[in-house]
Amino acid sequence: MEKLEKSLTKSGLVLVEKQNITPNVIKALELIDQLKKEKINKNVPTILRHVFSEFAGVKNSKTYNGFVDGNLVYLTAVLQKKDS
Repeated sequence: MEKLEKSLTKSGLVLVEKQNITPNVIKALELIDQLKKEKINKNVPTILRHVFSEFAGVKNSKTYNGFVDGNLVYLTAVLQKKDS
């Protein structure tokens, strides 16, 4: 995060607001988990299902678990151009 904020500062943008929305992302992933699994199982060849499941963030994937254990964070931010 520190590296990202330094990059934004160098860009000439000012960070107006930042919010961690990871809990919302986890909830959304949980709400659509079963549908994603069904779609993947129906439409994706068996050999590729694991990759699609990871990308989709289904429960117990590395992506999903990363959000749950805090290793991955999903942020939203409002940036503004500096007045010159």
